[in-house]
Amino acid sequence: MNLYLKQKAFSWHDKAEVLDPEGQVRYTVEGDSIWSKKLHIRDVNGTEVAFLREKAWSWKPTFYMEAGGEVVAEIRRKGAFSPVYLVAGPNWEVEGTFSEHNYTIWDNGRAIGRIRKELKGFGDAYRITIADDVVEPAVVAVVLAIDAVLDAEAAAAAAT
Repeated sequence: MNLYLKQKAFSWHDKAEVLDPEGQVRYTVEGDSIWSKKLHIRDVNGTEVAFLREKAWSWKPTFYMEAGGEVVAEIRRKGAFSPVYLVAGPNWEVEGTFSEHNYTIWDNGRAIGRIRKELKGFGDAYRITIADDVVEPAVVAVVLAIDAVLDAEAAAAAAT
C-alpha cells in the first residue's frame, strides 16, 4: 500500500492527513497542543486507531503508541544521534539517513515499509510504502515519531 502523509502548516495544533493513492483521506492526525507531543490517529469515521505520545524526561527520544487504551509499541532512537530507531512491540528496526530523511522499516530482515520525505510547499510531507500484511497505523505512528524528533532537532539547532 502506498500512502502520503501531509502535515498542515501554520496550525496551533499538530495536524496531518494520510492520503491513499487516489488522494482520498485514509487517516487524520491531530495533536492535543503545541506544547506536548500527543497525537491522535483517526480513521475516516473519526475512530481513534492509534495514539502516539512522547515519553517525558527521556535522554533519548522515545514515544509510546497506544491502541485500545494499551501501549502496543515503544518507538525510540537507538542512540542519541543515530539515524536508527527501534520499535519494541512488533520488534522492528528503522534505518535511515540524516541528510535525505529516507528510512526503511525492517522486520527480521524483511523490508516492510519505506519512508521518503518530500519537500513540497509548507509543512512536511512523506511518501510511505507499506507491505500488505502490515498494520498501517503502526507505520504512520513510526513516521510521526521520526518527524517529531527531526522537528525538535531542527528547532534546537535554530535556537543556537
